[in-house]
Amino acid sequence: MVQEHHHNRGVAIVAGFFILLVISILRIWVVAAPEKFNTSSADNGPLSFRVPTRDQVALRIVTAKRYGLDVDADEEWSKILPPGGHLVHIAEDNSKSPEPYTVTLFHQLKCLDIIRVQYNLPQSTAISPRTQHCITYLREIILCRPNLRLESVEDEFGLSDRNYYDTVCRDWTAVYGEAERNQETYGAWKKERGQDES
Repeated sequence: MVQEHHHNRGVAIVAGFFILLVISILRIWVVAAPEKFNTSSADNGPLSFRVPTRDQVALRIVTAKRYGLDVDADEEWSKILPPGGHLVHIAEDNSKSPEPYTVTLFHQLKCLDIIRVQYNLPQSTAISPRTQHCITYLREIILCRPNLRLESVEDEFGLSDRNYYDTVCRDWTAVYGEAERNQETYGAWKKERGQDES
């Protein structure tokens, strides 16, 4: 009974953390990049990373079964990052070798998956350094750019109102599109120099 209570408490804590984090990520998904990275491809060469920040999308925040905690969700979580992964490569100009950077949004999503995988390990398994990094990193990111929106806790009947609400977010699909463009350009850059791994 005590172990079941501990497990239920753990599920509630992790689920609450995931909901809070997903909401925060969707509201503040990218901290403005330094100016040298936030220029157009024409100004900065093809190995740049510029995401339009003005595009917005409507989103219904809802408790859903997608991206669950259990191992049945492994396949879905494996597709949360762009096909090329979480890295983009930036070159200040065409004469320099590009440097790798992780996109903050993808780092956050990858951390959620790392925590989810740790959650599914036997309880006796020690917390991995990567999981601890992710807990700390996500906490700091949320504190750095807190979402100050007020969320209703009761509906008109005085009942818990956590089912859904509508909000406006930055268009995260633009981040994926720009990352994929950068990754394809980097692949072509490597191939031109005989560094292609395939």
